[in-house]
Amino acid sequence: MKQPHDTRVGRQVLTRNLDRLQTVTADKGYDWDKLHEELREADVRPVIKH
Repeated sequence: MKQPHDTRVGRQVLTRNLDRLQTVTADKGYDWDKLHEELREADVRPVIKH
């Protein structure tokens, strides 16, 4: 059985819980513009190592 990459599942978890987050720390696997944009629009600070 093929498992989804953790960034797909992680994004779903993040977007479902935006109202409970202030800052998100993650590795470079989560460093994509669309995610940064979604987080900032929800007033969540992305701290993602490049």
